[in-house]
Amino acid sequence: MKKVVLLTVLVNLIFAGTVVLAEDVKSDKEKMKLTDLVKKPLHIILDPIGGGGFADLIMFPVETVTRPLFDLGDVVITPGRTREYVYNINKSISVIDSEDMEYTNYRDVGQALTHHSGIVSSGYFGNEKDAQVAIRGFGETGLMNYLVLVDGRRTNQIDMSGADLAQVDISSIERIEIIKGGNSVLYGDNATGGVINIITKEGKEGHHVKYEQRLGSYQSHKEYVSTNGSEKFLDYFASYSFQDSDGYRLNNAYEANDAFASIMVKPDDFLDVHFSSGYHNDWYGQPGALYDGNIQSDGREGSRFPDDKAKTEDYYFTMTPRLFGEVEG
Repeated sequence: MKKVVLLTVLVNLIFAGTVVLAEDVKSDKEKMKLTDLVKKPLHIILDPIGGGGFADLIMFPVETVTRPLFDLGDVVITPGRTREYVYNINKSISVIDSEDMEYTNYRDVGQALTHHSGIVSSGYFGNEKDAQVAIRGFGETGLMNYLVLVDGRRTNQIDMSGADLAQVDISSIERIEIIKGGNSVLYGDNATGGVINIITKEGKEGHHVKYEQRLGSYQSHKEYVSTNGSEKFLDYFASYSFQDSDGYRLNNAYEANDAFASIMVKPDDFLDVHFSSGYHNDWYGQPGALYDGNIQSDGREGSRFPDDKAKTEDYYFTMTPRLFGEVEG
């Protein structure tokens, strides 16, 4: 009987993947893997003999072999507004994390979305300003049938023209959660085809400063700087970016400024308050469509409206308090 009970507990631990501590609802970083149950006693026994790295050296082959068994995939919050493993959710979910965005060198959010099945992105200007997304094959009506959230905040325009995907700089995004299919029950209008939740970065352990510069064709350039860090009572992240491009057509220039800040105040173990604020402005040309006659006379880089310009300005401030408790029993 004892063997059966022990075997049952072991199987449950393997499929659960992690042993969650009381305060683990706050952060994914605080999860303890199954291999940690073995590694901790090894550290206690072997650290006085061979130093702190001896136990890690022994457990490295074991973790490499068993990692696929214990990996339950990404943790997402968009479908039910609570943290949940992807494998537990009966919806089509895709996650683009910051490592994916850095590895593939996506230029903007619209470009990142086009690399996922079921999503079509198009535009006339050739820059991130007019990225038009359609999910689940809605076609021409796609703009009014998908909802874009930034940290859970609705960003769709009230005139049904779709969301402005340029208002958040991709370098300040931690991950993008894409939920395909109807979600109007939870999120209201615009969520008929799906929901795109953009989750911004927060402070990480230590103190870091990053500077990034990109150069491209058509006199394109982008400068990005960020700083982030974490202390016992405070996490912070702040960034600023400037980008400019002449575009491949006449009157196709694009210029944008983005500033973002995120501060997490943690006065106690059961309470934290998250402040976030963002500012975006841009100027861009509107070259318009070309007819066959225009292409023959001016080429594909011409414009029928060389003086039409547009400007966008967007800013927000949010404060989110959260309380945590322990379940006893």
